[in-house]
Amino acid sequence: MELISRITVHCYEMGGVGDEAHKPVPVKSLAIFRVLGRSTVRAMKILNAEIARASGQVMVLSISARKLSEDEKHICTAAMEQGIRQSTKMVFCGGDPSQIFSGLATDGNALKWFPSIPSFVATYEIDGGRQTANAAP
Repeated sequence: MELISRITVHCYEMGGVGDEAHKPVPVKSLAIFRVLGRSTVRAMKILNAEIARASGQVMVLSISARKLSEDEKHICTAAMEQGIRQSTKMVFCGGDPSQIFSGLATDGNALKWFPSIPSFVATYEIDGGRQTANAAP
């Protein structure tokens, strides 16, 4: 697994009057990783280091192949488990969700799937509106 991008989203209120227009709005951060299917131990070190950088980040795992290798499955499973343990939002982009989740529900609070990184980023909102909706088909 390798970190391929960090996206920080700032929200600015426009058109407000006085101090209301200058209130700081919480920053949202995405860390996007490419799942390579190499060492699970190394992948978890990379993921844990990024989780430790700041609380409330969203970890996005990008999967290029529709069919996962056994190593990629192990990395995805370990990442899901780590996300649940750390209460970290995990999002998967690409691949086949049935291969990734192995029958686990993708609704609720932890696991989301989108067909691609651009499709996820296009739906990402500061307040979590669409991001917390069910995964895209």
